[in-house]
Amino acid sequence: MIYHVAFTDAFVSVNVRAPKEAPLLQSLVDLIPGAAIYEREVHDLFGVEFEGNPDLSPLLLPDGWPEGVYPLRKWWSTERLLSKLGGGR
Repeated sequence: MIYHVAFTDAFVSVNVRAPKEAPLLQSLVDLIPGAAIYEREVHDLFGVEFEGNPDLSPLLLPDGWPEGVYPLRKWWSTERLLSKLGGGR
């Protein structure tokens, strides 16, 4: 993950690593309340868990989306996604 934080006169980028098998990062919601929506998006699409975020409910994915399927992870090809979703659409 790369966090980009802008202040009035500064821009800071912070690179943080998490294991691919079980990505877990500390939430920034306590420091930056506006980060909540972005953490939900990253959780939906990449499966990163944010410890301390009070709401990681689905934001972008449709109802009934299979648990454990994170469409923007590199190993999810279109064919693999379609097979998990029950065929072609």
